[in-house]
Amino acid sequence: MTATTPDTLARRVAQLEQDNRRLKSLGFLLLLLLTGVGTLGVVTTQVPKEIEAQTFVVRDPAGHRRIVLGLVNTDDAYIVISDAHGRPGVVLGVAATAPVLRLSGPDGNGGIMLAAADTGHIGLSFHDIRNKKTISLGIAPDGSPHLQFFAADQSTFWKAP
Repeated sequence: MTATTPDTLARRVAQLEQDNRRLKSLGFLLLLLLTGVGTLGVVTTQVPKEIEAQTFVVRDPAGHRRIVLGLVNTDDAYIVISDAHGRPGVVLGVAATAPVLRLSGPDGNGGIMLAAADTGHIGLSFHDIRNKKTISLGIAPDGSPHLQFFAADQSTFWKAP
């Protein structure tokens, strides 16, 4: 058995402290390396400033189309917001001749439509569940108002003036 002297203990403690410093330095370098590799992908990823498409569709978890943003043709742009069954509830669009806002009934039929034609006519119309116009309220380009009620066959039932 060897005798433990203060000098022997001091050398052992010095050796342990040196080993501890080396281990800490190695751990720090390893951490830096892993952090650098982990952020390398983030640094090179760029967010596009613009995304282009003719139609964007947002679907719910059941696969129903809930929001559609797109073009009907080259002249008509629209946003359609649908219920959980895929039936349109709100349609906001700009057609070739007029911007349009339509609020549909709970089954996707009927509802209210507000439009402003490029002729200067502004109108609010009410539609039944068959999507037939029943009431029309509007302002003509000359500023004169009109109110019109429609029969089931779409003929004018009553109007003023």
